[in-house]
Amino acid sequence: MGAELRVISWNIQCGTFSTANHPGAESAIIESGVVPQSVHLSGPQNRQLQDALVSAFQDVDGLRRYAKHSFDVNLNKIANTQSATQAAFDLILWAESEGRTSDLLHSVLTEKPGNFEIRALAGTLGLLEAQSDPLRLRRGQGVSSYASGASEYILEVLHQLDAHIVCLQEVLAEPARTGVSFAEIRKREQYPHAAFMRLSASHLVDGADMGVAILSRFPLESREIRLPNPDLQITGADGRLLMSHNKGFLVATVDWNGRPVTVACGHLLPLHVFRVSINDTRLRHVRRALKQELTRISRQPAIICADFNLSVKSILPPTTQLQCLVNVPTKRGDTESDNILCSLHWRAENVYVVPSASDHHLCLADLNSFDEPTAPTGPATSIGSKLTQQSGLGKVYLESGSALEAYLIRGHSGGGRPVCGWSHAMEERIVGVVATAYGLKIAELIGLRSRAYVEVRDQIVQTLMDQKLKDGGWTAVSGKRVSRPEATAWVLMALFRSGAYSEAKECTHTLERMFDPPVAHHRVLTLTLALRALAEIKPESPVIPPLVRQLLDSAARDEEGRIKFWGNLCFTAPITDWKQAGRPSAVHTAHSIVALLLTHNCTSGRSGAEASQFAVACDWLLSQVSWKDDEEKIQRPLGDEIDALRVAHYTTPWVIEALLRVGVDPTHPRIQESVRQLLASQNAGLWDWQSIRKPIWATYDALVALTDYSNRRSLVWPE
Repeated sequence: MGAELRVISWNIQCGTFSTANHPGAESAIIESGVVPQSVHLSGPQNRQLQDALVSAFQDVDGLRRYAKHSFDVNLNKIANTQSATQAAFDLILWAESEGRTSDLLHSVLTEKPGNFEIRALAGTLGLLEAQSDPLRLRRGQGVSSYASGASEYILEVLHQLDAHIVCLQEVLAEPARTGVSFAEIRKREQYPHAAFMRLSASHLVDGADMGVAILSRFPLESREIRLPNPDLQITGADGRLLMSHNKGFLVATVDWNGRPVTVACGHLLPLHVFRVSINDTRLRHVRRALKQELTRISRQPAIICADFNLSVKSILPPTTQLQCLVNVPTKRGDTESDNILCSLHWRAENVYVVPSASDHHLCLADLNSFDEPTAPTGPATSIGSKLTQQSGLGKVYLESGSALEAYLIRGHSGGGRPVCGWSHAMEERIVGVVATAYGLKIAELIGLRSRAYVEVRDQIVQTLMDQKLKDGGWTAVSGKRVSRPEATAWVLMALFRSGAYSEAKECTHTLERMFDPPVAHHRVLTLTLALRALAEIKPESPVIPPLVRQLLDSAARDEEGRIKFWGNLCFTAPITDWKQAGRPSAVHTAHSIVALLLTHNCTSGRSGAEASQFAVACDWLLSQVSWKDDEEKIQRPLGDEIDALRVAHYTTPWVIEALLRVGVDPTHPRIQESVRQLLASQNAGLWDWQSIRKPIWATYDALVALTDYSNRRSLVWPE
């Protein structure tokens, strides 16, 4: 089958163009193959190779001819069977006994170069390396990357490869004194549709802007995703101060023959220059934003081309539905830097890595589409559950997104400022602070990226910022002039998850001030909300350890001192009698577990609590006859008045979330039945709570639990 779509990813302005980058070759290297070396296959890999052999040669006769031609071996002496599956298995055993497993892989790929299964297995084993180039691309002549010779070289390579979509990194915006530009490539190669995203001034061409670009044969609409700048600095070898630039992704919706396809072109920071790893605490916001965007993009037909400046497999979330197509070094010095990722809607017919005259290799993929997303057998793909299918959670996501858009309120405040948000009961038409925060979190959770939402997202964020009180926080009740910690935490988490990182972090000091002294807050819900917000946004906050201590001190424990449950009250000293904790509460126990686990994760174990500390609490939760919904009124004095906050608790989603995060098997009958009930109780992507119709917070709670279940469950959804 011929490929339907050819895509190129290439960083064209890094370093210098020179034949010295890849000496000794007359033509560029393009097709991934296998280099013979010692190979040991695991059980699943044996099965994968067995399936690949059957797929490639179809029957025993085909395998017999292959074994004779490739190894001069009589298959009848190795496998006395008429079953192709058994014959393939026996051939693998023979290759292992002879120490020729890598020869087997190499010969199958040579014999059947388009076989996806064998390419996938070779990539898993790290055996992919470049071989001869069927396209015979001309090498560069050792010229500077910004000289006219290099420009002609780049243009010639792109002309020869004739891709449908080209993604370029470190490309100049407009023609400059030296260097090839996005505008020039678009004009010369006649790409009618294109987009450019400026990232920084060029570090090599004075007065020029540099960024990423997408050139397409098909119509496109683009948007920009800017990652947080961690403001890294280092003094270079020449004494100059080097500072991190803005980085991000240019994301285009391409109209590919009437089908929308998401194409993202990105460039990440060269962390090696600053001598830091992606796990550095200063990069936590970058990691979070990157993982969120990759997960969102993967839920629709998508292709991501980027210079990640690291091995992308090290940062892919465990639940993302993306295939890593490139499994070999892509940069001088055997460094994995560049990659092409695609969603499960695509099958790669060919994956090419082309060491060009640049110090970055050109990456090219020939792709065919599936009508529905299909799990590949290839490497570096973490599949999770079937979110993209039009059933189960995928269908709920679509319906929730449509409902969120339908109930969005747009208007003006009494002062004439634009207002955009949601109401607590979604059928009402009053924009609420906390309700808008929940709506924003739902949109980010389900990866809502419709034009209608994207156009107003900034306005929604601004609506929340406009409703901030003079003391720097938010209140859940209109007309109040003093902020509440619960509302402030809800809003801060929404801002942070929507990408308003700086705004969220600037306001954390207000939340911190509310917990000095800690005795002022005596409710478990209040503490858990504050912990979650601070752990996510500012894990170095000095307020986190005392909040953790207070929450742990407020737990009811068994005779051996193990945490059993929480009530709704908090204390500033360890309780000695479990009756002091108040009425045992499943929802407050779940809130506490989630907050302490999140804090432990965000602080790299410096605070919070490990999952092992909640074994007894999980048994207690599972022993409860029912996870009843609950209500509470949190009161505090406000001058001569009492400021009361009524909170309704949707208990089942929170208990599911807590159990899953501790590590309870998602196939546990209680969890399975609860998930079935949650799915059955939704109506067009929304949930009711008792007699309240469509409260926005109930929909958020349910979606969080279902999403976490989906992320931890690789089997089918419960019927």
